[in-house]
Amino acid sequence: MKPTFWLRCVWVVGFAMLHPPYYSVQKGQWEPAKRGRFQVKWQFTFDKPSPITDVIYRFKGVEVIFAEESGEIVAVTVKVYYSNE
Repeated sequence: MKPTFWLRCVWVVGFAMLHPPYYSVQKGQWEPAKRGRFQVKWQFTFDKPSPITDVIYRFKGVEVIFAEESGEIVAVTVKVYYSNE
């Protein structure tokens, strides 16, 4: 069972925004990652234009690499992908 947690992002760059990474960590399947960290991938229905290219995409995928530290989850890396598949 996953703990109730506070997501702390060390540095947010680009268009990840905080809600999708938080939801991904809370609802997604945690997988082991390098250096004792965890990763989770989650795909959302998006149906909006990309904030970079203005191309409309059906889905937005979020991959979060994170660590558990002193009762909180620290997001180390957040990757965002847009697709129509």
